[in-house]
Amino acid sequence: MFGYVLPDENTLSRRDFTMFQTFYCGLCLSTKEHYGNLPRFMTNYDMTVLGLFLMEATKPQVEFGTARCVGNPKKKAYVKGSPLMDLITHVNILLCYYKSIDDELDGGGKKRLLRFVLKKPRIKAQKLLPEIDSLISERYSALREAEKRNEKSIDRAADYFAGLLRDISVILAKKLAEIDESELNNFGGLCYNIGKFVYIADALDDIDEDYKEKRYNPFLTAYGDYGKGGRREFIDKHKRELEFLFASVRNRAYASFCQMRLTHVGALLENIVKDGLTAKTKQLLDSKKKLPPPKLRAKKKAETAKEEE
Repeated sequence: MFGYVLPDENTLSRRDFTMFQTFYCGLCLSTKEHYGNLPRFMTNYDMTVLGLFLMEATKPQVEFGTARCVGNPKKKAYVKGSPLMDLITHVNILLCYYKSIDDELDGGGKKRLLRFVLKKPRIKAQKLLPEIDSLISERYSALREAEKRNEKSIDRAADYFAGLLRDISVILAKKLAEIDESELNNFGGLCYNIGKFVYIADALDDIDEDYKEKRYNPFLTAYGDYGKGGRREFIDKHKRELEFLFASVRNRAYASFCQMRLTHVGALLENIVKDGLTAKTKQLLDSKKKLPPPKLRAKKKAETAKEEE
C-alpha cells in the first residue's frame, strides 16, 4: 500500500527474514481464502508489519504450514489462518479500498479499476468490521477537508492518518485479547507514530508529483518555497528540519516499542522500528526522485553463516 515501514535487510537475520516472509505469505493465503485470487495482489508489507505488531501485543498461538505459491512452485512456509490473520486480512481490504478512492480523487484514473476490483470485497469486509469501515471513512473524509482548507501544519495533517492507524490497532487488539491498559497505551503510541511516519514519508516521496499536479502536500504548504530545483533542492534547503521531524517520529515510536513486553517476534520488530525506519529516512533524504516499490530480499547464505558464527 505504501511500503515505507519494513525491516532493514542489511541488519536483518535470516531467521527474522523468514518470519516476516512467512507472515506475508499467510496474509496472502488468508486473502485468497476470504476474497478470492484477485485481491491477493493487495497483500503488502505495511499490513504484514501491523499484523506482527498485533502478534506481539496480543501473544496469540501461531501455527505454521507449507503451501505452493501461484508465483513460485516451490513450497513455502506461511502462518496459518487464525482470528489475528482474519482481522488483518479484512482491515487490509478496507484500507486498500479507501486508499484507492483517495488516489482517484487526486487524479489517479488507474485507481478507478482498483476500486472496482475491491468493491465487492469491501462490502464483505464492511459487514464483518462495520466500526472499522466507518472509522476509516470518517478519517479519510476529515483528512480531505483538511487538505481542502490547505492545512499548513504538518503535525495536524499527519494526525488524521496516525490517529486512524492507532485506533484501528487498538480496536483489533481488544478483539483478540485482554490487554493491560498501560500495555495498550504503549501499543497505541507505537502505531500512532508508525502511522505518522508513513504519512510524512509518503508526502515527501510524492512532493514532485504533487507540485506538478497542484495537489495538496503538507510540505508544500508548510514551507511554500518549492522551486525549479525540485525535490533535491527542497530537501537540501530544509535537510536539518526534515531530519529533525523524521527523527522525532522515529524516536517516539521506538520509545513506545521499548515499553512493550516482547516475547514472540521482538528482534524482528526492533529491526523494523529502529533500523528499518532509519534506513527508509536516509533513502528519502538522499533521493533524487520518487522511490521505487520496495522489495525485501534475504541475505546471501555466506553473509548469514558469517553472522551466525
